[in-house]
Amino acid sequence: MTPDLLITDHIAKDRFERLQTWMGPDSESEWFTIPVTGVGTNVGGVALRAVPSAVEASVSAEEIRVRTVLVVGGPEARVRIEATLADGGLIVLRDAFGNERLQLLPGSPRLHADLSPGRYSVDAILPAYSRILFAITDGGRVRETRARVG
Repeated sequence: MTPDLLITDHIAKDRFERLQTWMGPDSESEWFTIPVTGVGTNVGGVALRAVPSAVEASVSAEEIRVRTVLVVGGPEARVRIEATLADGGLIVLRDAFGNERLQLLPGSPRLHADLSPGRYSVDAILPAYSRILFAITDGGRVRETRARVG
């Protein structure tokens, strides 16, 4: 794994649990359970890395579709989504019931979502020349920031 994807100490409560990818001319699909040490691949113009606290992908050749399952076990978690999406790119965060909670389109580089306990999925369509980063930030900092704001 790269040093820019940090493994944090809140893994047991808030974590990216599983990752599914669709790529190639046949849109072959594969599920990965994300271990504590992380998982990654770098094939066919796609670089994909995942640890329990972050998922990162960059695409330079062909379209890839990514789904990751996120579990929030603590009182709350903040998820940061950063992206550079080419035309036709899309990122959608859904709750356990399949309801859309937020959407990121090309031209919207960064979003934060405060999530209550539960299970969520993040689906991304990444055309060539797209990049994404999903990261769980420390829940303690979320509460501290809210206390200062109001």
